[in-house]
Parts: sequence; structure tokens; C-alpha cells
Amino acid sequence: MDNNSTKHAYCIIAHNEPDLLRRLVAMIDDERNDIFLLIDQKADIGQFEDIKTSNAGLYYSERVNVKWGDISFTEAEINVLECAFKHGPYKIYHLLSGVDLPIKSQDYIHSFIEEHPGTEFVSIKSDEKNKEIAKYRTGYYYFFLPYMRHPRKLIRKCACTFNRYSVKVQQWLGVKRSYPMEVLRGHNWCSITNELCSYLLSRKNEILSLFRHTFCSDESFIQSLVWHSDFRNRTYKAARENDICLREIDWERGKPYVWGSSEDEKERLKDIRTLQDSSCLFARKFSTKHAWIISEVEKLGSEVDPF
Repeated sequence: MDNNSTKHAYCIIAHNEPDLLRRLVAMIDDERNDIFLLIDQKADIGQFEDIKTSNAGLYYSERVNVKWGDISFTEAEINVLECAFKHGPYKIYHLLSGVDLPIKSQDYIHSFIEEHPGTEFVSIKSDEKNKEIAKYRTGYYYFFLPYMRHPRKLIRKCACTFNRYSVKVQQWLGVKRSYPMEVLRGHNWCSITNELCSYLLSRKNEILSLFRHTFCSDESFIQSLVWHSDFRNRTYKAARENDICLREIDWERGKPYVWGSSEDEKERLKDIRTLQDSSCLFARKFSTKHAWIISEVEKLGSEVDPF
């Protein structure tokens, strides 16, 4: 059974942008929330130590050296969820990046979640094309992922090359990793209930073992376990994937697009209108290099929204 707590847990993984994280924390600093921060082990923790809250509880999760595409990203997500779960129970666990922002007020967000009790806001791409992508990413061993975003260009290029050719060798040898469920994919950022959080944590060791040396496991482990459990029937139903996971993300103009980064005035107006009109609760991603859009979003978050 799910819990009766009305509080929300904001579980945030931050790699950089300490000033943006401060503004994010300020926007969710509400007595109805607790905030859990996992600061990437590579980051200078001193830049984040002065983050404070006045109303929400603030806690720090065990740090992880997070590397893009690697199992360490999945480990970081599990760690911050586990940290929050130990302080719970909570009505909902919002898994966010440190460069995300809410685009609705806290009153709106809490009212929306209350209107959808027991709902899992997890996007799952179950079409054939994305099934094939998921199979390719998890069907072989990727041993060089930790070096894919190395600061030295030569090392990055070598890692990409070695990964690509190692997969070809595995295909030639007939290597195929097996799983106790069909592996699917979707957005890794999601909002989940206490019950689903408990279920994921109960399978922590299995998750880390199954998905080690796979590519972008953070986009597959929650989706795969939800799809093959009763939680599948509790996922939010919507036409757009963004609406399902409650995150406004623009993949057409970037990977993803950084809101407010365009120099074109029409594109900037489009950014504002998109965020204003969105039915999502959050948006990603932002940067203090484009502070003007952050100020606009802060206005959205302070508005009184009739639900």
C-alpha cells in the first residue's frame, strides 16, 4: 500500500552550475517538501556548500563519480532515491537534474499530484524502433563508457572507437546479454510514488549487476521494471512523452535544447510561450549563461495557479 504522507521529495543530481542549483532550491524551498542533493564527485563541493533552505528539509546523498552513459549514472539515481526513502515516506519522489526548473508553482504541483494519487510519471517507449535501440544498448558489453566524455579529445575518440568495434566483435562472436525481462527505454527523469521507490530499491543489487557495462542504463532500468510489474497499469496516460513524465524537454532543437539559448528573438518568444503553455510541471535544461529565461521561469513558479 502507498503511504499517506503529503510531502514531496525532490531528488536532485547536480554536476555543475551551482548558481542555477541555488535558484532551483529556492523555487522548491517549501515546508511541504524535502530536498535531497547528490553532488557529482568530480565537482568542487565547496561551490555547493552554502546552499541553504528556510522551509524545506535539506539533505546530502552519498556522492558518486557520475560518468555519462555509464552505470555510475544509474548508481547516482538509486543513491539519491535511497537517501530520500530513508527519510520518508513521501507522497512522490521527483528525480531532477541540477539544471532543471519547475515551471509551475508549488501549490499547483502539490494539487496536481493530489489529483493523481498512486500515479507513476514514467515515460516508456515501447514501439519497435525504441525496443531495438534498447536491445542494442543493453545487449552487449560497453567497457569504455567511463571515457566517453573525457576532457581530452583523443581519449574520447578512442573510447568511442573501441566501444563501436568491441560491439562488432561481440556480434561476430554471437555474444548476447540476457535479462529476466524485456529491456525498454524512456526519459530517465521521472516522478514516482513511495511504493515504486521501495520496489526499485529492493532490487538495487540486481539492477546494478544486470545493467553494468550497458549504455545509458539510466534510461532503461526504471522503465523495464515498471513495464514488467503491476506499476505498468499505474503510469500516467498522455499523448506526449513530455506530459507522461511531466518534463518539458525540447529534443528537436538540441540534445536537449537549452532553454533561452537562441539569439533569435522569435525563438526566444517561442521558448517563453512553450514554457508558459506547457502542461508539464518541470522543464530541462537551463544554464546561467542564459539567465534571462531563468528569471522568466521564476515568475511562472511564483504565480498563483488555480488548479
